[in-house]
Amino acid sequence: MSDNPYKIAYEREKKARELAERLLEQKTRELYQHCIELEEAHQHLTSTQKKLIQSDKMSSLGQLAAGVAHEINNPLSYALCNMEFLANYFETFKKLDYFIQHPAADDSEVHCLEDYKLVREKYELDYINQDGDELIASTVEGLKKIEHIISSLKQVTHQNSEKNTRCNINESIESSLKVVWNELKYTMEVETHLAEVPLVAFDNGEIHQVLMNLFLNAKHACEPKGKLIITSSLDDLNDEIWVKIEIADNGTGIPPDIIERIFEPFYTTKQVGKGTGLGLSISLNIIESNGGKLEVISQLGKGANFIIYLKPV
Repeated sequence: MSDNPYKIAYEREKKARELAERLLEQKTRELYQHCIELEEAHQHLTSTQKKLIQSDKMSSLGQLAAGVAHEINNPLSYALCNMEFLANYFETFKKLDYFIQHPAADDSEVHCLEDYKLVREKYELDYINQDGDELIASTVEGLKKIEHIISSLKQVTHQNSEKNTRCNINESIESSLKVVWNELKYTMEVETHLAEVPLVAFDNGEIHQVLMNLFLNAKHACEPKGKLIITSSLDDLNDEIWVKIEIADNGTGIPPDIIERIFEPFYTTKQVGKGTGLGLSISLNIIESNGGKLEVISQLGKGANFIIYLKPV
């Protein structure tokens, strides 16, 4: 007696379904494994990107270290020198105080007054009083300058684990300028036109990295001398209000045939050893990862204008 055709069809369908389920289960496991590998690759890429950004920042700071040390050393040197003069002046006042506290036993009040006048003339106390005030004022000024430079460095090197923190863009511009000032002051005329703008949603440390990179790029484009104009304002872009930062120079400009490539990783027109070609690529990545835009307008021989758009808080 032959097998029932319905039973045969059922068995075949059952085997096909079991095979399909096994294949689906296998593909699901493979897909799950691929997802895990993809997530691990994404985490590795993100970690590598953060390290690359931090490495570029520290590389830039390393190049600026000598200049920053010079900026700190100048006010520190004259503050220390001033303190030496003030220490000597203090010793003079202690001698005068001793004279007042230990007058000669047979001296009359008139003699003491006359002797006191002689001591004042001998130690030039009128000059000491005037010069002491000036020394103290210049020492305080120098120490405040050092404090500002260190404060700027702390802002620039600070890494915030949270994205989209509140950032005062004008303060960031001024702090970044202080850090790179020794690189700019001998070759660049710098103008700032900073309007009152709202806070932006941006990481403070990262915006400093972008600004310093663009300031130094402007300097290199203007060698041996040039002009840097930094502007902040509000702008209406596609019916949205943005905070706009323009960093313009009057340097050599960017040739039309390479302007589309300047944001490519490792692309550089600088001589070997003068640049990694990562600065602008990292800057673009930082700006876009914080929800902003970075554009460039340039004409050969007429400088370049890098424009940053950031969302206000």
